Amino acid sequence: MRVGDEPIAKALLTHWTAVLKGGTSAPAASGGSERALRREVLELLILSRWLIGEAARHGISILQDEVRQQISRVEQVEFAGGTSELSGFLKSTGETVADLELRAEDELASAKLRQLAIASVPPVTEAQVAAYYSQHKQSFIVPGRRAARFINRKSRAAAEKVKREVEAGKSLTPPARRRVGEVFTEAHVPPGPGNGYEEAIDASPPHKVSGPYPIGNDFWLFEVVKIVPAHQKTFSEVASVIRRRLTSARRRETLTAFVDAWRSQWTAKTDCRPGYVVSRCRQYAGPAAHDDPFGIL
Repeated sequence: MRVGDEPIAKALLTHWTAVLKGGTSAPAASGGSERALRREVLELLILSRWLIGEAARHGISILQDEVRQQISRVEQVEFAGGTSELSGFLKSTGETVADLELRAEDELASAKLRQLAIASVPPVTEAQVAAYYSQHKQSFIVPGRRAARFINRKSRAAAEKVKREVEAGKSLTPPARRRVGEVFTEAHVPPGPGNGYEEAIDASPPHKVSGPYPIGNDFWLFEVVKIVPAHQKTFSEVASVIRRRLTSARRRETLTAFVDAWRSQWTAKTDCRPGYVVSRCRQYAGPAAHDDPFGIL
């Protein structure tokens, strides 16, 4: 099998199959597992050729210093024991320094191609931000909110007793508890479906104890102390949010188009022999692959 003019040697396939299996000393896999492992290795090796080949096509250089720095970053994250732990890992899996360098080149190629695609995205203009605000104004309405004090009792009679005391002049909750914020809650208007606390708060008139409401196993009293009406956020308040949203959408669209073209072009260049056909081969007739080498998702 080959990608463009470059063949993928059987020795390379055998080597990486052993690496992913856990080294040459790993127990032999069953027939089905061995075929699945071989497919995984083929997908990885072809992807590597695609990434490095696409980078070369765009004149993107991957310097040896960059490769060493990438390996060093991986070592710091994955091998707390440093070089000795990395050496032990390589020995146990059969992976080589050249293999690490290939992985690093793939990662660098992917990152640089992503940067290249994103660099082609035109900036979002002020007019486009304003148009989005005008078309989606309803989504920038802040719902009304209510703040309420509350107290609960285990029986209706006990809750009714508290209510009578409050109506006679006693505070529903002690000031000390209010200061630590333990007795305040908020509800949207209209309340969320099936939310008994919000429904009770929204049913309560302001500055008057309401209830008791049977919620859960208790009986609750509420006193609405503040109502914040719904209001429309201004353009200046949301312009930066809209600009980020539009920029993100443009980048995603650009990257998606880039990946689709990249996959189509390189699939046409990838020839596989019978028995070695995987999803990246032009001979493949199954469902399309959905990998994400450029971090779109």
